[in-house]
Amino acid sequence: MEHHLCAVKKAFQVKLLLWETQMHQCNLPHFPCCQVMLNQVGRTVFPNMHFGDFEEQKKNFELLRNPFAVNVETAPVQIQMELIELQCNGTLKAKYDTAWPAQFIHSIPAEMLQLCLHAARTLCMFGSTYLCEKLFSHLQSILRISTTQNLTPNINELIAKKRCQASSSDKMT
Repeated sequence: MEHHLCAVKKAFQVKLLLWETQMHQCNLPHFPCCQVMLNQVGRTVFPNMHFGDFEEQKKNFELLRNPFAVNVETAPVQIQMELIELQCNGTLKAKYDTAWPAQFIHSIPAEMLQLCLHAARTLCMFGSTYLCEKLFSHLQSILRISTTQNLTPNINELIAKKRCQASSSDKMT
């Protein structure tokens, strides 16, 4: 699961970088409604945007992925003592060896509050990525619906294409 979350995060990051580059060039092929707006009102509508780099989060991801392999000296100071306790706990190591990293964090004792908070902060980044990706995946549909409010269905054509289905009781009579 963690590998999938990392892949989803990476794909989303690459998409955002592509969109940012295209936006700077005022080339919006993935956002046709925005391209129409750009053509109608001009280039000043779309300001520059910046997406933060996840590279600085690599240590946090590694700490979540395998807390038993992380060098305590390079870990954030507020979790170093708890990390030592975790790494020295054979029972927790055995639980880690049999669970996914995202499942293992539920095994971290409540007394290791800083480790729990660190894991929660790291995992919530993936939730945000998921929500953003979900938003962008539905953006086209939302824009299409909002721009087609003046369309009316051709009821006669829809009825003509509909086939009548007789029930089995109608066939017997």
